[in-house]
Parts: sequence; structure tokens; C-alpha cells
Amino acid sequence: MALLIVGLNGSNAFSMENDEIYDYIELASGMSLRLDAKKMEIIMGRHSVVDARNCADKPQYKCIIGGGGYFIFPINKISEDMMWEYEGKYFRVTRKINRQIFGKKYITYVIRRKEGDDNYWYLFSQENGLLAFGEMDRSAISTFVLQGKCGFASSSRCKN
Repeated sequence: MALLIVGLNGSNAFSMENDEIYDYIELASGMSLRLDAKKMEIIMGRHSVVDARNCADKPQYKCIIGGGGYFIFPINKISEDMMWEYEGKYFRVTRKINRQIFGKKYITYVIRRKEGDDNYWYLFSQENGLLAFGEMDRSAISTFVLQGKCGFASSSRCKN
């Protein structure tokens, strides 16, 4: 699987209201997606709001779940070949990638989740959180990339 990271450019599709809002943009269409961990909402475009929930019953995870979106990451260190499950959704780290993007070095992990014929992937950095994610199926590939420095489930070091 080849991953294309076009940019973590610091611009935001929305204004940053607090450090619990994470903005992503879909590369092909330019559609925005916002994960709002404070209000527990997933916002597609500017107006489509989906109520979301966290995983308070599993404090070892940081998550936003809603509208078919499952963003679930362990709070503790992620490692190669790691697997976890939440509500029947299985996540697996398939590889570790060292990358340099715009002069900054990232240690990232490719995480996969398969559900029926749908294949989801996440590019995750322990410090910077969710950098990119998408879906691969037979007819289309979607890729969302972070707009800003710190993504969902980023460490407190990123936000300082």
C-alpha cells in the first residue's frame, strides 16, 4: 500500500476554537471533516453534524465514534504488530514508517481496519496523533489529511 501525504500545512479549514478540535481535508474533493472531541461531534463539510460518543467505558483508549466513523487509539504507546478491539471493530498496526514531512521527522504507524468489503487505514504518530486516514474499496480511495500540527489523540507534548 502506498501512502501519499500531501501536506500538514498548518492552515485550517475552520478556525481553531480549542485544542480538542481536529480538522482534516479530503484530498480529491476538498471536503472538510472535523472531529470535535469537546462537543462529541463529527462534522462533514460545513453543515452535516453527526452526534458522536467517546469510549468512557474503556479509559485505555482515546476515541470518537459516530456516523460510521471509528477513531479509536490506545492512550499508551503503539507498537508494530499491535492489535486492539472495540465493540467488534479490530485494529491492527501493519507497519512502522519513519518519514520527514516539511522538515519535521515523524515516526508513524499504519493502522488497518477491515469491515466486510471495506478497508480503512490510519496514519498515526504517537506524538502528533492522527495525521491521515482513509478508506480503500474496489471503486474508490478516499484520503483525509490533517490541517494543522496536532491531530486527534495527539500527546500533550504536541500541543505545547
